[in-house]
Amino acid sequence: MITFEPFVAPIVIDKISIVLQVPTEMDKKAIVQFLLHGLEDTESGFQKAYPNNTYANAFTLSIKAPLSGTDCVLIQANPVKKTNAFLRVEFNPSKAGTSGMDLLRQHCAAFLDYDYTTLVKAGRVTRMDVAMDLMGIRLDDLAARSVKLKKSTVHSAVDGGTETVYLGATKGNRRIRIYDKGKQLGETGQKLPSFPVTRVEAELRNVCMLRNIPALGNPFTDVGIWYLPEANFAGEDHIWRMFLDSVSRRGLRSALKQIPDSYRQPFNDALHACPLGMWDPGKHWAYWPKRVDDSELLLEACHWPKEHQKGYQVA
Repeated sequence: MITFEPFVAPIVIDKISIVLQVPTEMDKKAIVQFLLHGLEDTESGFQKAYPNNTYANAFTLSIKAPLSGTDCVLIQANPVKKTNAFLRVEFNPSKAGTSGMDLLRQHCAAFLDYDYTTLVKAGRVTRMDVAMDLMGIRLDDLAARSVKLKKSTVHSAVDGGTETVYLGATKGNRRIRIYDKGKQLGETGQKLPSFPVTRVEAELRNVCMLRNIPALGNPFTDVGIWYLPEANFAGEDHIWRMFLDSVSRRGLRSALKQIPDSYRQPFNDALHACPLGMWDPGKHWAYWPKRVDDSELLLEACHWPKEHQKGYQVA
């Protein structure tokens, strides 16, 4: 068993979806033809993906991801609803690494005409998941609450423990997920860590232009996390245990609401005395611009020629 001081791992961009408006019918046809041609080349890494009710053409591009061996970029074109952006690209930057991003840029140069920088300058981020991992911390030892996101939902595991805590509505522009990352790795056949890992993840929708993500506001700033083993409840132990059971089933906000106002103060006092000391959203988010830089999502933005700034539309 490895023992160490628990810590917060650096922020990762776990998923990003980018859409692009393509200016002419000729360009649209050229993009689809390029993608179809990629299917004929067995060494291109392209495979046909199942189309959904949003896009008529869907492809995956295999990239060599240093952290997981192989990962895929989803490329969708030709929307069923013509008011939607013509092209959509979705992938996991944290898995892609330098080699995966290089391969993506190479293929973009072929079907976007002006290279990957077209995506950087004119692409709009419709979804982005950003996450921090609490290394050495068990999910069952935590309680979390957001000041602004009023809705909370808890999904329980088969063994009765907490599997995922959700803060915020499913279709909102921001939703926080807190879950057992180690368990997720095991369920997907990946190597299990030798210590607990709890992931705190913000799912963001309708985010901003891709070129503007370094200036993104902190999505974790109103999220509080408490470390329950350090709580000192000024009441009977069995009452505190029942409260913790309610937290694990309803979430912290709903569990507190079950307690009449006149009896709630001792529970608030116990929580206020046990914040998770290493959780400091402002301090962690200060490194966000550097993490965007490390992801290489905007690598070629500074080399975009002025003569290429016309044509492709802002999505």
